[in-house]
Amino acid sequence: MDEFGTVVDQLAKIAAVAGGLIAAFKAIDEMRKKREEDARQLQWTQAKEAQRILEAGLSTKPVRDALTMLDWSRPFTLPDNSVVHISQQEARDALRTRGLGFTDKETYIRDCFDALFGFFDQVEQALKVKLVLFNNVEPALAYYVGLMARHRPVFEGFMTNYHYLQATDLVARFDIWRAEESVTSDREELNHGKQEARKAKSRQRKNVARRQPAAEDQAASA
Repeated sequence: MDEFGTVVDQLAKIAAVAGGLIAAFKAIDEMRKKREEDARQLQWTQAKEAQRILEAGLSTKPVRDALTMLDWSRPFTLPDNSVVHISQQEARDALRTRGLGFTDKETYIRDCFDALFGFFDQVEQALKVKLVLFNNVEPALAYYVGLMARHRPVFEGFMTNYHYLQATDLVARFDIWRAEESVTSDREELNHGKQEARKAKSRQRKNVARRQPAAEDQAASA
C-alpha cells in the first residue's frame, strides 16, 4: 500500500472512531434526558398521589373536626346530631390515657383523633414506600403539627399508647416537632433540678429541726 493509501486508511479509522464517539455521546445525552424526563414524571405522579391521599383524608368529617379542635374552641355536631361546644383544653383532656371513663363529648373527641392519627399512619406509609415525597404533604400538615407540638406530651402519649406508630414517625419528620422535643427535655431537666433543690432544702430543714432539741437540752444541762 502506498503512502497515500496508508493516510487514507488512517483517516478512515479516525473518522470511524470519531463517529463512534459522537454516537456514544449522543446515546449518553439521550439517556440523561430520558432520566430527567422519568424523574419529572415520577415527581408529577408523586405530587398527584399526595394530593389524592390528602384530599381523601381531609375530606372526612372526623379528621376535619380533629384539626379544627386543634385550632379553635367552637360548637361541633355529634353523630346523634346533638351540638356541643368543645374547647381546645377539653379536646386535650379527652385524650388522656388514664381514667378511661368518657362522656359522649369525650368519646367523639377521641374518635376524631383516632381518625386523624389513622390518616397520619396512611401518609407515613406512603412516604416510606416513596409513593409520595415529604415536600408534597408538609405544607398541608405543618400548621397542625405545630399546634400539636405545643402540647406534645398529650398527643405523643395518645399516639404511643394506642399504637399509632406510623403517625409518630410522621410528626417526627417536622422540624417544629423535633424542636419541641428539645424544649420539653430542657423543661424536664429544669423541673428535675427544681425538685432536687426542694428535696435538699427539705432535708436541710429536717436536719435543723433534729439538731434544735439537742441544742436546747445541752443549754438546759449547762
